[in-house]
Amino acid sequence: MKTLLAIAALTLAGQVFAGQPVSNMNSSFPSAPQDYSYSMDLDIAKVISMTSEGATDCGIIPATLIYADHEGQVHAIKYHKQSYACLGENG
Repeated sequence: MKTLLAIAALTLAGQVFAGQPVSNMNSSFPSAPQDYSYSMDLDIAKVISMTSEGATDCGIIPATLIYADHEGQVHAIKYHKQSYACLGENG
């Protein structure tokens, strides 16, 4: 549950700074995403993409967040989240 709250906070923080022009961002993507941990100090200026796998099954699924920091450096992190397929299920 804490992971879901952290991801929701990350998403909202990224949307607040979504007005920054993409032209200021460094377009080079990292070769491999880092695994997310609670101790990471994330500096999210703009969310570039959020993707997940297995979204048709209800349960915890892997996801990737690609974002740019306030210096324009692009980062990618891997995390786990609850699938949207679980919405509306009682149980």
